[in-house]
Amino acid sequence: MAMPARTSIARGSALRIVASAWLYAAASAAWAEGGCPPGMVPYTAAAPNACAPIPRGAAPRGASGTRWASQWGALAFDAAAGIMGAASDSRSKGEAKRIALEDCRARGGRVCKVEMSYRDSCVVVVAGDRQSDTTTASSAERAAELGLRACEARKDRRCQLYYAECSFPVRER
Repeated sequence: MAMPARTSIARGSALRIVASAWLYAAASAAWAEGGCPPGMVPYTAAAPNACAPIPRGAAPRGASGTRWASQWGALAFDAAAGIMGAASDSRSKGEAKRIALEDCRARGGRVCKVEMSYRDSCVVVVAGDRQSDTTTASSAERAAELGLRACEARKDRRCQLYYAECSFPVRER
């Protein structure tokens, strides 16, 4: 399971770039049986209707031989220009980083740098008046909760969710 992580980045004018990406991601999310996103399974021990990542190594009961491939995502930023590039559902960390850098440059970034990569989890960017943060967690909801809490804790104003995306494992066989 991915550990929550937080990284600060310069905010610049980042809010104008990816607002529509969040709407697209939210509108295109597909949910599997049990109300969980792909790569997650229903888990009721912690809370009703919670989802947890599919365990690594051990196959679920009745699914002998099922293998799961990790998926990677990455975020690249040109902090001075306030431009962000993103990648998700990539087969390798290197591929995700390359795609995020290409996306950042395609959006007009000149000095793009990969600030975050993540595997089999979700990432959000939360922006306030002074700076923005990237946060990862096992779900977009949890990452958003952690990111908004961190933004508010530093006394930043107008904290809002700017970008959210998940890269969950995919079934190979």
